[in-house]
Amino acid sequence: MADKYSVNYDDERFQAVENEKTEKLTQTENMYNNMLANSDKYYQDQINASKEWSNTQQELQQEKTDFAIEQINQQKEQAQKDYIKEQKGAYSDWQKQSNKYGANAEALASSGLSNSGYAQSSQVSMWNTYQNRKMTATENLNKAILNYDNNIKEAQLANNSTLAELAYTALQNELELALQGFQAKNQLLLQKEAQLQSINDNYYNRYQNVLAQINAEIERQREYDMWYEEFKQRQAEYEASNRQWQQEFALREQQYAIENARAEREIQAALANEANLTVNTGNASKNTNIPGVATAAVSGTVNALSSNNSSLSNSAQNLLRSLSILSNNPLTGNSSKTRTMISNQISDAIANGYITESEARKIVNQLNS
Repeated sequence: MADKYSVNYDDERFQAVENEKTEKLTQTENMYNNMLANSDKYYQDQINASKEWSNTQQELQQEKTDFAIEQINQQKEQAQKDYIKEQKGAYSDWQKQSNKYGANAEALASSGLSNSGYAQSSQVSMWNTYQNRKMTATENLNKAILNYDNNIKEAQLANNSTLAELAYTALQNELELALQGFQAKNQLLLQKEAQLQSINDNYYNRYQNVLAQINAEIERQREYDMWYEEFKQRQAEYEASNRQWQQEFALREQQYAIENARAEREIQAALANEANLTVNTGNASKNTNIPGVATAAVSGTVNALSSNNSSLSNSAQNLLRSLSILSNNPLTGNSSKTRTMISNQISDAIANGYITESEARKIVNQLNS
């Protein structure tokens, strides 16, 4: 059996505080978890957007470079076509000039120079012209190709540089966004921990308040139980004392009844003796004895009671009648024992509510009158 003065930690008030605290903590956890998730998504979206922008810019730059290189290659191809055309033209011109049946040969023949040194010299000159044109065209082609190749390399290098700058810029943006996201997340985590700690502290105080309230209730119950035990003990003592008084009162009533009966017998005997006596003048002084005095005392007592007890209750009248008999008894009425008995009986009657203090004073006055 649990001690009634021990704290019941299963009390519904404790449970209510715990339930409310759990609900509050769950709400706060969910709120900050959503905020953290939204923050992560926001910064990740920013990073993805930065990457997408960088990729788009790089693609555009690559397309621009590819187009420039394509144009250079077109020019390079055109130079090669021009070279071939020049080669063909030079060769064709040389063939025409050196043809022994051509216009030049006919002109020499008509001049009589067909087999002359001039004719041979002319053939050599035409051959040299052809070779010079061929060599010049080859040199120009090689220079053009070298120039176009250099332009391609420059475009590629510029493209790589631009792509590198774009990549670097994108990386910087990603790093800055990642840092901002980390700082924002860290701030939210700190706020979350602070809020959770605040909730725990708040509900700890509320828990302690409930505990203090229950301890106060236990202390009040303890004080009440102590008072009630003391009350029951006093009540038991009072009831025991009352039973003892009732027993004593019943015994005293028996004693009063016996004494009253005896007093009545004595009165009746005294009255009977008084009626049978013959009193004469010669022996009047001799017949004034104790029975005569008793008769006078009893007669006086009866008369006094009949005339003065009309304002007393029945209990007070009965007590007065009994005490008057004791008090007016010529044999024992003036003894200290009788006076003590009369005083105790009046005090007990007041204490037990049989008579009032006013009635007690009237009884004493009549007994002393």
